[in-house]
Amino acid sequence: MTTYSNEERPRKLSSAVNLDQNESVETTRVTIEENCTCYAHYSVFLFENDGEKSPSRNALRFSTNEEEGEEQLALAIYVGQPNARHVACKGVDECLRLMKNVGEKASFVIPPSLGYGDAGNISFPSIPPKCELLVEIELLHVEGTKETPDTNRADLTFEKRMERCENLKKKGNEKFRDGSKKAAVRLYESGLSYITEDLMQQLVLPKHVDLAEELRATLRLNMGGSFLALKEYALCVKYCDLARGEGVWGDAVNRCHFFREKKEDSCWLTKPQQVKAMFRKAQALESMPGEKYEEAMSVLQEVHDSLDAELERRYVKANGRRQGNARQGNAETVFFNALDPEQHENAKMFEMFRSDFLLSVEKINRVTKLIEKREKMSMAEFCGVFEKKT
Repeated sequence: MTTYSNEERPRKLSSAVNLDQNESVETTRVTIEENCTCYAHYSVFLFENDGEKSPSRNALRFSTNEEEGEEQLALAIYVGQPNARHVACKGVDECLRLMKNVGEKASFVIPPSLGYGDAGNISFPSIPPKCELLVEIELLHVEGTKETPDTNRADLTFEKRMERCENLKKKGNEKFRDGSKKAAVRLYESGLSYITEDLMQQLVLPKHVDLAEELRATLRLNMGGSFLALKEYALCVKYCDLARGEGVWGDAVNRCHFFREKKEDSCWLTKPQQVKAMFRKAQALESMPGEKYEEAMSVLQEVHDSLDAELERRYVKANGRRQGNARQGNAETVFFNALDPEQHENAKMFEMFRSDFLLSVEKINRVTKLIEKREKMSMAEFCGVFEKKT
């Protein structure tokens, strides 16, 4: 381990710990040392003597935060093993050692000796000679200790990667159930960092693609649920769309059709998960500033029609004929053979989807009333203004 004098160590400018109400500084305290793996976001800027960031910060910024629609991903930083591909890797390594809590956001100034030295850097990032740098870090999660080192991701098999990802998902679910929504997001995002596009491009076997895509979609869906609970509505919409295969990662339908035998699949979520994603998105749109009721209505109508078709399909499968009102609560009995495991499962799913269908009707009716109420208020305001003018 390299040791640095006080003049060569980072200077902490500010620090704040972003915790849930049921968390405390004590319960999230960590010791970061050699052999730890830190999941983090970090950004690097030029630092000027007056304490201001360089006006050209965007051209000099490296960040794992979401930016221009890209998905937010944590970066795995192996303490004691600075990665030369990471901007200001030595400085970031030293900064992390000064952080005390998961959920902490801190700003540091690092000297040239921990950045790009007396010579600076000509290629990206372009850094002037003898330049101090400003480093902003958010610590999401820590694995491993000095005595029990964490395994470098590059040394993990595909199966081990998925196992790590699954474990982080389970930990996130536990935190969510305990009411720690912010902690859950940090764990879900750390899990997502194991399923990179580089990894996906290397997978050939459909079973591997299926496993990774299903896990990635579920983590995104869980993040959407957490953001909804945190009232981060725009992020909820974003991750519900990503979970369903919409957004920056391309055409989920073509990918599913290429790797799966079931050509009706349009994404890697199960049908119940797709319904959950759409309900969450609709609720977020309804709750967003600006009252995006029409967009929420469009999503609810989509899930309504999808459930309608699903119920009809399952009814025909069980009874051998069409029944247009099988979805309604007062429909004639839908017969399933309880002794047949497949039909028994089909019966359970049918009732679940019928319940969701009726819920979609309730939600559509509620949003319709909200739209009508808003239109009446707008008309009343218009008439009031018109009367004043006349």
